[in-house]
Amino acid sequence: MARRRNFRIIFAPVDMRTRSCLQRISPTDLLAHRMGRSGAISLKSNKICKPFLPRSRRHLEVDTLRKQKRKLKKQIKAASSEETNGLLVIWRQLKARHSALSRVESARKKRSQKRKNQKRFIRDPFQFARQLFQQPKSGTLIVDREELETHLKKSYSDPTREIPLEETTGLVWPAAPGIKFDSKPPSLQEVIAVVNKARA
Repeated sequence: MARRRNFRIIFAPVDMRTRSCLQRISPTDLLAHRMGRSGAISLKSNKICKPFLPRSRRHLEVDTLRKQKRKLKKQIKAASSEETNGLLVIWRQLKARHSALSRVESARKKRSQKRKNQKRFIRDPFQFARQLFQQPKSGTLIVDREELETHLKKSYSDPTREIPLEETTGLVWPAAPGIKFDSKPPSLQEVIAVVNKARA
C-alpha cells in the first residue's frame, strides 16, 4: 500500500506535489465543509452552530494598527530620549491611518443603518414613527385606580376650557397686502414658461 501511495506521489503532476494540503482540496469538498460549519446541528447538544462571518480587509487592518500602536506605546515608555522622537513619528503615522479607517468604517455603518431605516419606514411608516417616539415601558404600577384617575385629571384636564378667551391687547397686526391674491389657475403661457425653464 505504501509503494502504491509513493508511486502516485512520484508520478503526480508537478503542481499537485508542490501545493499545500489546503490547496489540494477540491472546491466542492471545501464548500461542503464550510456549509457544514456554518449551519450544522450538533447531534449531542442540539445547538445550532453560529455561522463563520469573515472579517473585511479594513477590520483586519484596524486590528493590526491597534496592536502596533499598543506595542509602540510600550516601546516609547522603555526607549531612550534619542529613540523617542522617531517612535513618536511612527506612532503618529499609525494613528492617522487608524483614524482615517475608523472614519470610513463609521460612514459605512451610517449608510447601512440609513438603508435599514428606509426599508423599515417603507414597510410600515406608522410602526416606524411609533418606535421613534414611544417611551420604553418599565416598572410596575402599584397605585389604586381612583388615585390614578385623579392624577390624570389634574394633569391633563382644564377646568376653564369652556370659557371663551378674551381678546389680547397690544398685538401687532400686519399691513394689508398691496397685491390682491389671484386664485385663478395658471394660464397656458405661464405653464409653457415654467416647462421651458425646467427643460433649459
